[in-house]
Amino acid sequence: MISETDKCEHNIEYKLCEICQNDIEYLLLNIQEQVNGTKYRNMYYLKPDTFKLILMCSRYGKKYSKYFLLLEKSIKYYHDYQNAYIISQKEYIISQKDTILSEIRAINLEQTAKIDEQTAKIDELLGYAKDAKEDLNSLLDITIDCKLKCL
Repeated sequence: MISETDKCEHNIEYKLCEICQNDIEYLLLNIQEQVNGTKYRNMYYLKPDTFKLILMCSRYGKKYSKYFLLLEKSIKYYHDYQNAYIISQKEYIISQKDTILSEIRAINLEQTAKIDEQTAKIDELLGYAKDAKEDLNSLLDITIDCKLKCL
């Protein structure tokens, strides 16, 4: 945010137009102030790239260039923090992978045991059904023999 008096206003707008080359790189607000009467002043809100370009072109921007360097360092530290957080999340997921796999294996063993148990019960029932069919066939043979003898 740059605040300037009216005599520098034309120079600021000219410099911004020169640097930005008609791109929308800043916002100009006309602010009304109440100090011994109504006064208006222009407030410029710049995008970081525009601010950096102005500082590079400026002869008297030492104070602002230090601010911008601090801003760049802050952004870098924030990106470093984000990267470290992402890496820690990946490491946490990888460390949990072994726990999850062991839980899945335990569930798989339980299900395999239940399937084996159910298979044994099905085989037993199939054996009863086979015995019942054999008994039914033998009764049918006896019935047929009885009918033939009676005739």
